[in-house]
Amino acid sequence: MARSYNTQGKAISIRVNQFKILDAPRTDIYQYDVLIGKGDAKPGLVKKVWQSAAVQKELAKHGEMWLWDGNKIAWCSRPLARGEVRIAIDLDIENGKPGGDPDRMIYCHIKQTTIIRMASLRAYLNKQCDFDNTVLCAINFLDHMIRQWPSERYTVQKRSFFARGQNRSPLDITIEAMKGVYQSIRLCNHVTEGSAIRGLAVNVDVANGTFWTSQDVMQAARNLCSAKNRALNYDVFRKDLMPRQSNREGGRLEKSAEFLTLEKMKKLKFHLKHHGKEQDTKVYTIKKFTFSHDPKYANTGVNAKNYFFAQKDTGKQMSVYDYFKTKYNILLKFWWAPLIETERAGFFPMEVCTLIPNQKYQYKLDPSQTASMIKFAVTRPKVRIQSIGHGLGMLKWQEDPYLAHFGCKIDQNMTMCAPEVDKVAVGVQDARKAAGQQSKQTPQILFFIMPDRNSFLYERLKKNNECRFGMMSQMMNIAHVLKAQPQYCSNVCMKVNAKLGGTTCKVADVKPLKPFFPRPTMVIGADVSHASPGSPQSSMACLTMSMDSTACRYAAAVQTNGNRVEMISKDNINSMFIPLFKQWMAKVGKGSGPQHIYYFRDGVSEGQFEHVINQEIKDMKAALENAFGQLATTIRWTVTVCTKRHHLRFFPKDNDMASSDKNGNALPGTLVERDITHPFEYDFYLCSHSAIQGTARPVHYQVIMDEAQVPVNDFQRMVYQHCYQYMRSTTPVSLYPAVYYAHLASNRARAHEAQGYSSGPRGGEKFLEKQAAAAADRIAGRAPPESSQTGSSNLVENVPLLPLGTLNDQDKVYGNDLAKIRTGMWYI
Repeated sequence: MARSYNTQGKAISIRVNQFKILDAPRTDIYQYDVLIGKGDAKPGLVKKVWQSAAVQKELAKHGEMWLWDGNKIAWCSRPLARGEVRIAIDLDIENGKPGGDPDRMIYCHIKQTTIIRMASLRAYLNKQCDFDNTVLCAINFLDHMIRQWPSERYTVQKRSFFARGQNRSPLDITIEAMKGVYQSIRLCNHVTEGSAIRGLAVNVDVANGTFWTSQDVMQAARNLCSAKNRALNYDVFRKDLMPRQSNREGGRLEKSAEFLTLEKMKKLKFHLKHHGKEQDTKVYTIKKFTFSHDPKYANTGVNAKNYFFAQKDTGKQMSVYDYFKTKYNILLKFWWAPLIETERAGFFPMEVCTLIPNQKYQYKLDPSQTASMIKFAVTRPKVRIQSIGHGLGMLKWQEDPYLAHFGCKIDQNMTMCAPEVDKVAVGVQDARKAAGQQSKQTPQILFFIMPDRNSFLYERLKKNNECRFGMMSQMMNIAHVLKAQPQYCSNVCMKVNAKLGGTTCKVADVKPLKPFFPRPTMVIGADVSHASPGSPQSSMACLTMSMDSTACRYAAAVQTNGNRVEMISKDNINSMFIPLFKQWMAKVGKGSGPQHIYYFRDGVSEGQFEHVINQEIKDMKAALENAFGQLATTIRWTVTVCTKRHHLRFFPKDNDMASSDKNGNALPGTLVERDITHPFEYDFYLCSHSAIQGTARPVHYQVIMDEAQVPVNDFQRMVYQHCYQYMRSTTPVSLYPAVYYAHLASNRARAHEAQGYSSGPRGGEKFLEKQAAAAADRIAGRAPPESSQTGSSNLVENVPLLPLGTLNDQDKVYGNDLAKIRTGMWYI
């Protein structure tokens, strides 16, 4: 879409954490495929081979600086003489040992595949050519170029880098949080005086990560399991690790819950630091912890005293306990604990192993850890700017040898933008109260007092109320009910009001401004949520649709959408969109259809924009034509993608009350549509809310289709002011409500799965525990391999959700009009 700009509002100056690229590589770049061994080598070996003296010596013959993505792609400013090279690496020689063993030889094959024409990127930024794969390859190269030097010096997590230092804090005795720096290449529409290239910048932000605390593995194991029992001591821990008698037929030994928790430490790396190994820098990897289903281990488990191995020199059997006593004069204190088995079939007591630092913690944080993480990560703008400055000190662009070699220069100062500030919308509070129920009437809503935050019980109750009885419900936690704090009561009342058909806030028409919708208008929000990795749950596609003339109330339809499929399927479009459309015609259009549809889509990347137009919008238009004929041709569509998954932040000038709030954040209504936006497309960043804590995150809106040619001022005003109409808040929210509701509904509808509860949870922490137990069964041979199991994570079955109201789809059930729940806000 061609760009145009807003002409209303007050101009202010604001800083954004984006740094302009003043010059970029001018010559062609050569891209290579890298094949190490047969292509199936482990990442550690791949890295070792690439960094080997043999490979680096050969590469130096063909170019001073090589970039490598850590896997199978490399770049250089010069071509290989014959287009490829094959290098033999003797791993023994690399380790300082005598070579010559053919089994220790591995080959690295480097072959040229592509020439990246950097001139094509400049041509695109100067509007001399269209965006194509050549431009994409050039941007991809730049992104790797700015990451290469930090990757060699810091711990890497995608585009984020972490260094040991003072920017860390313990979340508990097992996990610590660390601050690092994030950077990525961005296209933008800035033109800087004196720069040799336009339209390129680097986004730099604070990165927050969670890592395992470096400590001995025995201590880490006890600390990890103590999360469920804060008073856990080693005597209790010993008992908890013992095998359990199975209730299944045969009564075989099973791993305890604590033992399964221990398996979170699989794949962690460690050093040996006991007597005689103080200077040993060799890295080992935890493959698993020793366990046996043999009844003879029922009271002890497999430990250092009862696990024997053959000695290399004599061949005699010796226990691990006796080995450490004889060889190192060490009496193991925790001999009763399971042993660590490494990937090379080594066995070590946990107490002689120490976790190496900076290993990512990949599991979901518990409530206590989450609260600590929020305190650590959430910072106000002034502190965040200081942290970004610390990140720039880590990156050291001016010293980066790769930037210097390829001719890239980056401005050290933040981009200064001149955005507009819209006037704050006027919110009209709807204070409607129910008149009360008459006797013998069917209840409009059921209230449940919950004993705790048990999501499994919550979903069971929601499923019965919404799918079986067609009834609205409101869950309340007993702890909050007993306290009855005003804020909690207010929040519950807003939810109940929305479920019963009320409206919390509505933006008033303020003359002489034009009304939002000069013609009959429908607003649709769309989102697809995905289950956690390994879960058998399908992705959930959701459409929300406005059900009043001012787009305050939204109905929602949700359906399974395959395994991690982002585009909403054609079948789902037909089954969700048309029924909602008919309800809109009956309730809002009074028998007529809309003339204009706003479609807000969340969760798609730039590479999927065309799919939204060519699949989702195309399928909706086709569905309308099949259902209503010529009506479909009279409707004009405005399609917008909105996202919060970016690292751009607004930083007003210090103590400038004209552009900042009391926390130092940009004022609600701050709009940025220059300097940091796309060079040619129609997009903008809008900060529509006041952040209670931390630095406010603006939402990025990109209009990818506008058949109605909506004036920029009108569209941006509508987006901003509708953020005041969110049902669960009396203050504006950060994201357009239609999309917000789609996200809520797609996650809430997981309770509507056509799945019996006897099989237990299918997502969340409880599912992960269940999955770990199933993995233990497969390892023990009590279950077939995962690939052959029906319903494994590789075979997600796309079973439709249960409908709202009844399986028989009757017009009324238990005295309730199903239209109320199917067009109501059941998901709030």
